[in-house]
Amino acid sequence: MRTGEARNTFAIIKKEEDVKTLVNNVLKNTFVLEIIHPFPGYYYGGVKTKNDFPGDLFLILKKKPSTEFFYRALTNAKKYCSFGLNAVMAELKIYNNTYAAIRIKNVSDYSIITEIQEIFTAEGFQFARPKRIEAKAFIKIFKFINLAVKEDVYHNLDDANFVFFPIDKEINWKLFEKTTVKIKNSVGSLKFDVALAVFFRKGYLEDAVRVYCKDFSDEQVHKIRTMYLDELKHF
Repeated sequence: MRTGEARNTFAIIKKEEDVKTLVNNVLKNTFVLEIIHPFPGYYYGGVKTKNDFPGDLFLILKKKPSTEFFYRALTNAKKYCSFGLNAVMAELKIYNNTYAAIRIKNVSDYSIITEIQEIFTAEGFQFARPKRIEAKAFIKIFKFINLAVKEDVYHNLDDANFVFFPIDKEINWKLFEKTTVKIKNSVGSLKFDVALAVFFRKGYLEDAVRVYCKDFSDEQVHKIRTMYLDELKHF
């Protein structure tokens, strides 16, 4: 992508988050997980406090839907849903188990979670039976992102707090985690949270680092980018 170019791109976002089973405000015998410490790298040290509204939710499914089935159902649901429905496909790996899920974001109140579940039930989704879990999950989010390019950095047009920068090759999570710890120890009070991303381009894939950097200057973003590129070139 060239500077100034904007594009709607399908992407996979890969990250680790702490999740916990949501026991109340859900349909009986269904399995819902909630992220309990969003953007842990940015809010490390307790800056982020628990709100009265839910964090990101994962409605755990009995089986993984096809992409076509999911988007047909979501398109139909949005026609009669009385509120904004921000939903994407997701996959969570917790210990040795992998769960297919619908990730729900920006839920205004716990009281509407059952309504959201009923909407997806009406569209043919079946939910898994509940399990009690409080653990770290490796999460994959499958979503479309509107990007604009500025000086080798991709800016999320839907949320200015997120930026991406391409990297030359795929790296595994443990290596990425180790690199991130080293960089954070070098930047002092500069707080940010990171994830890995994969963009689907015509004819190829593009790997990238996603950075949550609220209110960062362009200079600070480029500083983080340079540090990652310098570290990752050794692997």
